[in-house]
Amino acid sequence: MSVVRRSPARKWAGLMVVVTLAACGSTNNEPEPGIYRAIVEAPAGELPFGLELGAAAAGGESQGPALFLLDGDRRVAFENVAHVEKALEARFPGGQATLSFTAHGAKLSGYLRLPNNRGAIEELAFTADSGATYRFFRESATDNADVSGRWSAAINDAGGRTGWVILLTQSHDQVAGTFYGPGGAEQPVTGQVQGDDVRLSSFDGNSALLFTAKVNDKGELVGAAWSNLTGTSRWTARRNPDAEIESVSGEEPSTPL
Repeated sequence: MSVVRRSPARKWAGLMVVVTLAACGSTNNEPEPGIYRAIVEAPAGELPFGLELGAAAAGGESQGPALFLLDGDRRVAFENVAHVEKALEARFPGGQATLSFTAHGAKLSGYLRLPNNRGAIEELAFTADSGATYRFFRESATDNADVSGRWSAAINDAGGRTGWVILLTQSHDQVAGTFYGPGGAEQPVTGQVQGDDVRLSSFDGNSALLFTAKVNDKGELVGAAWSNLTGTSRWTARRNPDAEIESVSGEEPSTPL
């Protein structure tokens, strides 16, 4: 009986092939359970929100983990979370918006698809990091503008000018509040201040809003706004303790931001 003897180099090469195949076979693209800081790349900048991922569901390979949107006081469960090829896809309840992503260790990346103001579906890049909890600015500044109070705001877009009233509360650099507009519109926002830079946003799964602004020398807010439902606009606000919502004769439906 003949015996084939391999050289040490060939033995090492064979061992490396076995190790590589074993590593590939053990790769797990299932996202790690936990809280993630997610952002989408909106035309006006990064729009943040939170994601909560549960453990993988026991119901077959196609069924995904429990998934929740976190934004301010909102905690919204996704519908139809499922594996599609190598990605996880989930639909937001009550609309056309969907989220599709793959996992890379403690990071997620993919796309958020939202209906836009032109009646089409807009695709925005999405990423998320496990364990991060800050809103807009990773480092909190100690000398920040005070934006708390009642404000008269004007939003100017292609459709013209719309008047709003904003109520904001602030604790250190953390900001929360509500935009009140014509037709009984109410839009909660959550944000952060760093120096004179102000960021406010809102995302309920189907309507996404981002406001960026600076506090000028007059104490006014001046900046840009973006919404998937109305597009990009300019906005200004001045502090006014007597601010009231401008009424429009005969209006019935609320005006979206």
